Amino acid sequence: MPSYYGQSWDHYVAEIFDKMKREDSVFPGDEWGTPAWWDICYKRLLERAGAPDWKQVVEIGPGSGKYTALLLERSPCNILAFDVSAGFIQIMESRLAGFVTSKRLQTSLMSCHRADEMLSKIEEAGWRGQVDSFVSIDAMVHVDLQYIAAYFTTAAICLRPGGKLVMTLADATSAKGREKLLRDIQLYFPKQGSMSLKFEFLSPDIVRSTLEALGFRIELLEHDAPTPETARDIFLIAEKLENDPGALEKLLR
Repeated sequence: MPSYYGQSWDHYVAEIFDKMKREDSVFPGDEWGTPAWWDICYKRLLERAGAPDWKQVVEIGPGSGKYTALLLERSPCNILAFDVSAGFIQIMESRLAGFVTSKRLQTSLMSCHRADEMLSKIEEAGWRGQVDSFVSIDAMVHVDLQYIAAYFTTAAICLRPGGKLVMTLADATSAKGREKLLRDIQLYFPKQGSMSLKFEFLSPDIVRSTLEALGFRIELLEHDAPTPETARDIFLIAEKLENDPGALEKLLR
């Protein structure tokens, strides 16, 4: 059964997308950016982090799979994709049916009841300690730090030495991020305790200190646009160094 949070994204797929989509939007999520921007993100994040050589990738929050498709088309990787929304998973599996059939793409619907849920699925696949990259683009901007910490920790356990964590995160210290934070006050304040798609804002110093404590080295931690005036989110690449997987596992189980 979808989590309470997952139901909000199922509702987006079923009810909101038709009101938000542009003429060129084919799948839910296509209205966020353009093909040109997705290509920029791929090159600036995934390609820069080594995507052409990846073999095993964990993706969190793929939505309808636009970045999933780029990875599968431009690298030899197999992907284990986790999402909270059954609606988004169904669309992605249909969109990328050939990769599902060839078993290069496997999906998992998250119930969000256990912090070790993702870890257990990765262990079932036999990938623990062997994953080349944990990837999440455009999804973690909606996820609270407490839950992102579980994903950071899972990545720290399951990545191979030298494996990469690649994410975009909402940044309250950037010009556009701060603007969105303040602009959304009236929209989201009355919705406390209800399903919501609001941003969950972080800052670069929070990201850096948390990841370094988990045994990562930051390779890229910068705004997603070349000028402060147009920047909003954090672009993150972090490399796994040394850690104690047993101690980290106790945080999740």
